[in-house]
Amino acid sequence: MSQAPKGDTIAALVTKLAGTSNDSATATTWLVKQMMAGCVARGFVSAEVLPPECLGEFEWTLIQKFRTEADIADWRNSEIHRAGLKELEPASSLKITEESFDNFGTRGNVASAVFTEVKSGMESKYQEWEGKMQIAQATYPGYRGAYVQPPTGEMKKWMTLIRFDTPETLNHWFNSSERQKLLMSSPELVNSVEFKGVTSSFPGWVPVDESGKGPKNWKTFLLVLLGLYPVVQLELMYLNPVLKPVPGAVANFLGNVGSVAATTWLTMPLFLMIPFFKKWLFPPKDATTMDDMKGLLVLAVLFAIEVAIFWVPMTR
Repeated sequence: MSQAPKGDTIAALVTKLAGTSNDSATATTWLVKQMMAGCVARGFVSAEVLPPECLGEFEWTLIQKFRTEADIADWRNSEIHRAGLKELEPASSLKITEESFDNFGTRGNVASAVFTEVKSGMESKYQEWEGKMQIAQATYPGYRGAYVQPPTGEMKKWMTLIRFDTPETLNHWFNSSERQKLLMSSPELVNSVEFKGVTSSFPGWVPVDESGKGPKNWKTFLLVLLGLYPVVQLELMYLNPVLKPVPGAVANFLGNVGSVAATTWLTMPLFLMIPFFKKWLFPPKDATTMDDMKGLLVLAVLFAIEVAIFWVPMTR
């Protein structure tokens, strides 16, 4: 298998399938097949399948990451990829789009990381088995996508991230009879399987890296504070006066709903789109203490700017 590049830039091919609620099984099955088929392509790094993000939306996504744009072009021109597109043609209600990006983020949720050491000579059979497992888990309530990374030069095991919306729905899948049935055929394919829980001090607000680990808690705290402070200040200035006639408990609840929503869908996504913060949250192995100090200096300046912006309005 190919080794991921040492730099930060990884080319991504994003495939989207748009349809109706009746297309769910067809869409997830096809995307999982494409995900597993791409694992043997030149330059392949990792892949993940994401279901529709919101209720009422019916767009499924496959993100395949490669070392270069040239590797993506080779994959798109391959017989395997073309055969997959032809297989989708009978599903006329599904509309497919493909687009490549220099980088593409992941979606954070409650997850479990699975590290699997496959027996020598069983790689192709394991890929087929893993595809069946991915298709099965995609049908369970609370499913929020999956991430797959084959062995690299540094990591000798397959790594998958299984994402669900809550610990309860994740456990429901883990304890399901369908999963247990699939696991019965796995011993002949693997030498070992290791499970690790993926945790974060603010799950859903910050991403995890490709090993399933979140940023250091103090970094997450400072970044969330940077995004939360202006939201709370704006509420104090404009929302609180409007809510004066409302009972205190209700007003506080509405204020909290507004601040959490704005932080979740506005300020945090905005900050995470800035490459500096991504590198600061997930520093490379050769990062030094000075790199952390530079990040703290940038944050101190940004905090000072935020306080200065609200200083005069709040002191009138």
